[in-house]
Amino acid sequence: MKLIKKINRSYIVFSSVSLIAGLILIYAVMQIIISGETEEVLSMTKESVVANLKKGNEVNFVPYVEVKELTRSNYAKAETFIDTLIYNEQENEYDSFKQLKSVYRFNGKSYLITVRSDNIDPSDIMLSVGLPAFIVLFFMIILSGFFVNRINTSIWKPFYENLEVLKNFKVQDSTKLELKRSEIDEFEYLNKSIAGLTEKIKDDFNKQKEFSENTSHELQTPLAVIKAKVETLLQSNRLGNEEVGHLQSIITTLNRLVRLNKSLNLLNKIESIEYLRKSEYHLSEIVSKKIDEFHEIAETKKLTVTKNIERDISLLINGDLLDILISNLFSNAIKYNVNEGFINFRIDDDNLTIENSGPDPGKDTLKLFDRFEKGSHSADSTGLGLTIVKRICEINHASIKYTYSDQKHFVVIHWDKTG
Repeated sequence: MKLIKKINRSYIVFSSVSLIAGLILIYAVMQIIISGETEEVLSMTKESVVANLKKGNEVNFVPYVEVKELTRSNYAKAETFIDTLIYNEQENEYDSFKQLKSVYRFNGKSYLITVRSDNIDPSDIMLSVGLPAFIVLFFMIILSGFFVNRINTSIWKPFYENLEVLKNFKVQDSTKLELKRSEIDEFEYLNKSIAGLTEKIKDDFNKQKEFSENTSHELQTPLAVIKAKVETLLQSNRLGNEEVGHLQSIITTLNRLVRLNKSLNLLNKIESIEYLRKSEYHLSEIVSKKIDEFHEIAETKKLTVTKNIERDISLLINGDLLDILISNLFSNAIKYNVNEGFINFRIDDDNLTIENSGPDPGKDTLKLFDRFEKGSHSADSTGLGLTIVKRICEINHASIKYTYSDQKHFVVIHWDKTG
């Protein structure tokens, strides 16, 4: 969930809970206030009744004021407020009243004074006053939520724009990372930290790249010299069979080191400016070209190579990288196949599928894309072939999937044309 949505959702939940809690609190406070005001009015009414009694005036006004002369003095003198119901014959229902009873003595006589007032139901006031207030507050919350969302969107806009910049950031880019400025101090502090971090990453990458290129270059000459000297020794007639075997083992190891050095050098160069030049290629043409190139090698294992072009794919890609991609996959399909097996290329929509017979790799196929990971039948492999293939796919907006089932290898490459 995006941060803005989470903030807005939290605001709506908090506002709704606050509104409900506020209405409950208002209802409770109104009950207290109404009850207090009613009791005060009843006390004032009682005082008025007492004043009229002193003047000898008739003050009965049923059901609101009732004065009875007492013949016995067993009524408590303390004033009591109670809620009571009185039957209304005209409306045939009970009306709710708040009632005050008190005893007053005057000229040797005792009077029971009862004064009443209509009970005001807080819910009635809530309906007449609270409901309009609730509607007004509700729309104010909605309106303020809209403005809060607009304000949050405006505040966070540079942040999300910078996220897009970072998403497209490539460590090999020569241009400096340009982040959108913001009036928010925290965002500016974050921008400075990110800019400093990316510059350090680029510097470390360039140093590592330079080191790898220098190392690869420096290794080429000694390896070539060693290989030449060993081959010279092999041509000598003074060596026995054991010495020849040792030298042939050395040659095999040297060849593997040469291939490993070339593969590592290729991985280092794969994202350099050398491979950023792109042209349009038709995948069917490249596959047909590679089938012709690898024909003789495939014949050594008596492999049947077929292609099925359901729908051709037009790619904007560097030609050298595309050549390396198809060559590595074709080479693997031949190398890890069985005699009199098959290889089938299928192109449909945005997918290239290479299916070939062969033994179980003996390892999780996902791990074979990692550096130096090899299958159980790949003792002489550098373990970098599929790593190179995967990296080429990544920088060209393509995904690769490798599975094995029913004694068949399946490699599927899908090009995302929206990337």
